[in-house]
Amino acid sequence: MAHIEHSDHLRDDLLAHRNRIEALLDRLERGLSCVELLNGVHDCHRELGQIRSGLLVEHLHHHLAKENDRSRRDQAAHEIAALFLDNS
Repeated sequence: MAHIEHSDHLRDDLLAHRNRIEALLDRLERGLSCVELLNGVHDCHRELGQIRSGLLVEHLHHHLAKENDRSRRDQAAHEIAALFLDNS
């Protein structure tokens, strides 16, 4: 998704999430209790969910809302649906 490289606000948000995830993962290297480990994994999961949400919104905006080509809109819709239908 090359258009994301040109979206400074999204790129900055993604980099901030990445930095928070790296900090969380660094914490996991320490000897943690079970509850601390679960909280750390939960925090990583939440950050990844926020990244996914941001990318999804950008994908919807760029590939559905602004796209004139019907086949490309259909492809974008199928890509989004695949995210939610993937059971692996």
